[in-house]
Amino acid sequence: MSAKDYSRLGAIIFAIVALVQLVRAVSGWPITIGATHSICWPISIGASHSIPLWASWAVCVVAGVLAWLGSLRQRALVFVLDPRSGSRPF
Repeated sequence: MSAKDYSRLGAIIFAIVALVQLVRAVSGWPITIGATHSICWPISIGASHSIPLWASWAVCVVAGVLAWLGSLRQRALVFVLDPRSGSRPF
């Protein structure tokens, strides 16, 4: 895998993460970790933790910045590898 493809893949993955976190934050989807329920046992077993919505906003911003940086890096690599392409790194 070339550096250009690696940067593109990283940018796509971080963009998907940012999009999912944005949808979660806007729609208010609850996320609970550690809650287990059983048909035979009607109460929760163990402690459960709810992830606050502000965490999704923070992850959305961080993943968005990383996706943007990966996109810039991919374009910069195109410029460095082929200066005749006419593209600028920024």
